[in-house]
Amino acid sequence: MPLVVEGVTGWSPKQVGLFATVPMGMALLATIFIGNSASKRKESRLHVGIPLVAAAIGFLMWASASNTTVVIIAVMLVAIGTYAPMGTWWTIPTTFLSGAAAAAGATGLINSVGNIGGWIGPYAIGWVKDASGGADGALYALAISLLISAIMVFCLGKIHPDTK
Repeated sequence: MPLVVEGVTGWSPKQVGLFATVPMGMALLATIFIGNSASKRKESRLHVGIPLVAAAIGFLMWASASNTTVVIIAVMLVAIGTYAPMGTWWTIPTTFLSGAAAAAGATGLINSVGNIGGWIGPYAIGWVKDASGGADGALYALAISLLISAIMVFCLGKIHPDTK
């Protein structure tokens, strides 16, 4: 994020660093809102899937942005859409898994996949960026991965009807 924002806006590293606190602060507030809303409505899938779609839209906007305002809005959508649903996401496996071993196994699997993604992701994004000749290809790849994630979350209700 910092390099792309700096490239589009021409801001100094200090300005970019200060700006980065705004979308992350908004994501924190959205996390609280989404968590409370999901708890009140006893519904998790939409509270996770819709923000993921919003983040994908943010990445698409970011890739096609031609001015600073669009980049700022896109970065905020991405931050809110990727971070805000994470607390609610962790409640989903317990809706269709039973027993402590199943829940612990799912948590271990989720953490393992997340850690592998955290290691492979930067290399994959760098490869896509180099192969496509710029950051736009990487932003499109991230948008596609978020859309796939959202579809998977939405489909949980079809696979496991108990998942709300």
